[in-house]
Amino acid sequence: MKKIILPTLAVIFTLSAFAQPKPPPPQEPVAPDSQWLVNDRKRPVPEQVLPGDMPLLAPDDADIIFDGQDMDALETSKGEPCNWVIEKGELVTTKGTIRTKKAYGSVQLHAEYFIAEGTEGRDQKRGNGGIFMMGCFEIQIHDSWENPTYADGIVGAVYGQTPPLVNAAKKPGQWQSIDIFFNAPQADENGKVTEPARVTVLVNGVLVQNNTPILGPTKNRVATTYENFTVRDGKILFQDHVNNPPLRYRNIWVRPIGESHPLKN
Repeated sequence: MKKIILPTLAVIFTLSAFAQPKPPPPQEPVAPDSQWLVNDRKRPVPEQVLPGDMPLLAPDDADIIFDGQDMDALETSKGEPCNWVIEKGELVTTKGTIRTKKAYGSVQLHAEYFIAEGTEGRDQKRGNGGIFMMGCFEIQIHDSWENPTYADGIVGAVYGQTPPLVNAAKKPGQWQSIDIFFNAPQADENGKVTEPARVTVLVNGVLVQNNTPILGPTKNRVATTYENFTVRDGKILFQDHVNNPPLRYRNIWVRPIGESHPLKN
């Protein structure tokens, strides 16, 4: 008969300790006077509305970011040539984040995106993307059609801060649009922010943010302020969340507005 050698309790406890997942970071209120935590699943979610049709073509004073022809206006987050791909005139996300080559302050941005029917996953793992104004203020893109998630993670949310007024998502399998009217934060001569960034957002032509103040750089499960805030380059960032099938974009353009420019380091 073979002897069965059992591991010592110390080894079992050690292996068990390594197997335990790391606890999530502690949550904080969205703002000091808010009753809601960042990404709080108890927060009331916006009602669903049915939007109309689009598209909205670029005006003649817009910077064309993507028109189906090339990716010349885009680069990777490391400043290398854009590694997403073009299929049938559509920009298909691949692994990694991309950004505009040009830096912007206050702008009007238009983009159209496509979430395929049968996209895998649920909650934040389905049809998830984001557009980061000045590289740090995220306006959420998400498959919010019959896909419950936390209120400040629905499409059109200022991520982790302010839910949209309504859920204007369309059913997957059709093109959708997002229009962002972004006012950059203002600072004094010492670089201290005196006016927060503000944003107005339309999802599929429906108003979902109305001159909403952005409380600081947006982060997952972390409340922020403008304390010690700096902007690295002011470029607009398009996030990839490795969706399957991947998100697709078309008709992306930007119009600089006013005399606002990115804040300096």
